[in-house]
Amino acid sequence: MRIASNQFHITMSTSLQAATARVEKVLTQMAYGQRVLLPSDDPISSVRLARLDREEAALRQYRDNVGSLMSRQRQSESILDSISNDMLQLQDLLLFAADGSNSSADVNAVSGSLESLRDSVLAFANTRDQEGRYLFSGTASLSPTISFDPAAAPGARYTFTGNTQQQMVVVGEGITQPANTSLDDLAAMLNQLDLTIVDLSAPGVNLSDPGVRGRLVATTD
Repeated sequence: MRIASNQFHITMSTSLQAATARVEKVLTQMAYGQRVLLPSDDPISSVRLARLDREEAALRQYRDNVGSLMSRQRQSESILDSISNDMLQLQDLLLFAADGSNSSADVNAVSGSLESLRDSVLAFANTRDQEGRYLFSGTASLSPTISFDPAAAPGARYTFTGNTQQQMVVVGEGITQPANTSLDDLAAMLNQLDLTIVDLSAPGVNLSDPGVRGRLVATTD
């Protein structure tokens, strides 16, 4: 069987082109350090790699969420510790004020310290994060946790304006963790304290008065 020169050249050229293409592919694989460059190189492996990429992206997101959650909780814990310390000082001052041996001037002086601690608790309760969102307002994070109305009567000037809903953070597949703490009971305590401050700041306050005594005991409790 005779082979024409043209046919021979075409066959050799095709073989060389195919060999060159294979060499180029191998060199490219070596350069990128990857066996699969295109989905068509290995469809099954490509599907597996795509699935692994998605899983890796999800894990990265979970790690980022966990990091953000830990940072948020550390910040909240620090603020709650400060509120707790202020409330312990409030309790000490209220117990001191309840001592019957104090003069009215002594009790009036205590009321000034109570005012400072009351305002400190309010400021801590309305702490915001780096994005300007209130930490303890639940999902209503753009609203102050506790609002103060100076025009209202003592005992009704503080209002909880957040909500008690939880901000859930996804930390794993099917796993969520709450990121916030609610301070919905704090407004009532501040209103109660406000009434006591009014009582104790009155000139010549009489701690034997049943109303004054009752509010002082209730606030301390």
